[in-house]
Amino acid sequence: MHERSWEIPHIAFSQRKTMVFIDFETTGFVPWKTARIIEYSAIKVSPTETTIFQTLAKPYAYSMKSPIRIPTKITELTKISNEMVEDSPDTFSAFRDFYDFIDGHICIAHNAKFEHSFYQWYCDFLGLKNNCVFRDTLPMFKEKYKVGALSKITQSENAHMAFDDCVSMIRLMKECQEDNPQLLTLCEVVELSDTVIRSIFENINPQGR
Repeated sequence: MHERSWEIPHIAFSQRKTMVFIDFETTGFVPWKTARIIEYSAIKVSPTETTIFQTLAKPYAYSMKSPIRIPTKITELTKISNEMVEDSPDTFSAFRDFYDFIDGHICIAHNAKFEHSFYQWYCDFLGLKNNCVFRDTLPMFKEKYKVGALSKITQSENAHMAFDDCVSMIRLMKECQEDNPQLLTLCEVVELSDTVIRSIFENINPQGR
């Protein structure tokens, strides 16, 4: 497995706002179908400093009595194996730490509806308030680089490694800001659809539970 990067320079985007660049690696794509987060990464960029949160997490469906195995195809994509997460915090404890680190600041992600849906599921399941605004870099990067997939823009061998994807987002967003500040207006706020919200609710509050 390639080593994850750690040292990154501080790059300020605003003199007032703090933004958190986030990325998850997961066991699947749909949290209400028991996909769970196995890697949390966040880089918090304030006007004066940059701080980092990163942890692997052991996936469980709903409790410690329902462990989940990481599918082979996910290991091939993310380089995260079942052995790697064996001694990691459980996915729910890790989320609470991640939630505290985010602290209600603006969350920026690539294809942000994906991270938003997982964040909302975990908040609802754990009884936490989702007080974050999610912004999506996808329209901005697609306009500047003429391609949507982050891995295709960076051509990095570390694509689909959550921390490195966060670093890539920061660097590319800074390129957009320096090239044309108006591009940042394309980093749009995303909302979950009524269908997603209903699916999350019905999964967490099934009839008879």
